[in-house]
Amino acid sequence: MSSSGADPVAAAADPSGPEPHHDLFRTSARNGGLGLPAARTWDGLRATAQAGATLEELSAAVGFTPPTIAKHLKALAAFRLAEQRGPRWHPTDTHPAPSGTAAAP
Repeated sequence: MSSSGADPVAAAADPSGPEPHHDLFRTSARNGGLGLPAARTWDGLRATAQAGATLEELSAAVGFTPPTIAKHLKALAAFRLAEQRGPRWHPTDTHPAPSGTAAAP
């Protein structure tokens, strides 16, 4: 559970709220969320829109190493926020709201 008491998985599953990813990204991975670093990867992926991005493209854009990006993408896929199509990763439209947590690289 996050400090606000909301379940991050429920927050991700309910896009009707004002910021469905707020608790999901603000809750650490060890506590069932994705954590703030993954929010930066998410925002970078969302910026690619329909074109998507390869692991290497996201790594260069976001500033994390490819292994870290791969870890984030797998976690985003587990929450159905991202999907891989061939060598490229794409944001899904399941949860289109911005995370609001991205930091400048």
